[in-house]
Amino acid sequence: MICTGTSDTHVKTIHDALSNGMYERSQLWKVEGLNSLNWVLMDFVDTVIHIFQKEHREFYSIERLWADGNIENIEDDFSTH
Repeated sequence: MICTGTSDTHVKTIHDALSNGMYERSQLWKVEGLNSLNWVLMDFVDTVIHIFQKEHREFYSIERLWADGNIENIEDDFSTH
């Protein structure tokens, strides 16, 4: 899964929410990038989650590594809350 955060705080919040949500489903094996919060990698062994800030996601463009995979965009519109 690849996510985009808009700031350090947003990336950390996404990380925290995913950590809490995945806690009962899978063991978190490794986390990288929490010091800089530009690109956080969460490895749950059977699921890998990348959380980028926008400019880092565009620069690394890791979506191209899975060019033949299915893409599903999930957006949250906070303006309706």
